[in-house]
This record gives sequence, C-alpha cells and structure tokens, in this order.
Amino acid sequence: MSIEIKENRTPEMVEVVVSGTIKSVDDSMKIKEALIAALATDKSVALRLVINDSFIVTSSVIGFLLKLIQKDRINLTVVAKKSELYELFESLRLVSLLNVVRE
Repeated sequence: MSIEIKENRTPEMVEVVVSGTIKSVDDSMKIKEALIAALATDKSVALRLVINDSFIVTSSVIGFLLKLIQKDRINLTVVAKKSELYELFESLRLVSLLNVVRE
C-alpha cells in the first residue's frame, strides 16, 4: 500500500490518495498519519481521501474518519474507486455520513 498527499489540488483542498489494498494495522496507521499530516497546516481545508484499489477498509480507519467528521468538523469526502468498497460503505450505512462518492 502507498499513500500520496497532493496538497495543492486546489487552494482549499488537500487530497490523500491511497493505492493498494488496505489490510493491516500498519496500513491503517499510515492512513491516519497521512490524514493528520494533510491537516497539519490548515484544518479548514477540505480533505479528499481517494481509495484507488482497496475493496475493504479497516474498522479503525472508519472510526478515525467518523471522528474527523463528527468531532473535529473536518470537511471530508471519501472517494471509493472500487464498487465493492462503495457497496461496503452502503451496507454499513455510511455513505452519507462519510460523504462517500464513486469515481
């Protein structure tokens, strides 16, 4: 799994792109650290988490995303590139809560 932070996608948005399958605790920690790093300079920017290849995410990532939205009030969008991942978010009833979109 690899992560790329695109800080200047637009002046108001930071994009965190995850490639590969999210499958381990280490992967989850890397995602959390990347999201924290993306927000380090300005917490008012919109955050866009793009998950390219994974058809699953760990429960700890889901919990962290919920914290970012509900507690920290971060403007977050999750882009699920795989239909299986989008369907997982649908079955968990998290599409609207996590602002999940397909691309």
